[in-house]
Amino acid sequence: GYNIVVGGGLGRTHRNNDTFPRLADPLGYVDKDDIFHAVKAIVATQRDYGRRDDRKQARLKYLVHEWGIDRFRSVTEQYFGKKFQQFKPMPAWENKEPLG
Repeated sequence: GYNIVVGGGLGRTHRNNDTFPRLADPLGYVDKDDIFHAVKAIVATQRDYGRRDDRKQARLKYLVHEWGIDRFRSVTEQYFGKKFQQFKPMPAWENKEPLG
């Protein structure tokens, strides 16, 4: 399965404080058979509720920032048709290819 994070992005517009970089928030975990439907639900949420009047604000990160992750998760789950599972812990990172 997959842990899904949403709402992250480093892009911003110079001298426009309404645009900003943002780290993604954890949305939840889905089994590998449900990943397509989960992504489709995320895209549909952005399509229906994201801003269209300003191209600089027409990004998922601004919708998640405005709503908060709990409201975004709730609306996305309505499109998805089921609840997201709890975020699964990631295995410890290990560097297996040292240089030199």
